[in-house]
Amino acid sequence: PVTTQPPVTTPVLPSNIVTNQEELIEALKIYSNVLIRESFTINTIIEIPEGVSIRGAGNPTITMSNTLVAFNIRTSNVELRDFTISSANNQEYSNGSY
Repeated sequence: PVTTQPPVTTPVLPSNIVTNQEELIEALKIYSNVLIRESFTINTIIEIPEGVSIRGAGNPTITMSNTLVAFNIRTSNVELRDFTISSANNQEYSNGSY
């Protein structure tokens, strides 16, 4: 009898253009340049690796829900531009100065 091998499939990588929290987390595992294409809500603190640039297209808003901090940045060479971070209840927790 003749046996055929199953077709070889190439794994599909996530895009570096993101529209939600899960896509952002996955993109940060692979890419050093990530583009936020539309506004979305996050409900967890997202770890930002070294040497990453996260930019927005059209100034989207990341709304924090159930978290006081959007990003945990403990490394250098991180760029965050062209998007807004806000709280779901519009309360300002920190303006960066004390």
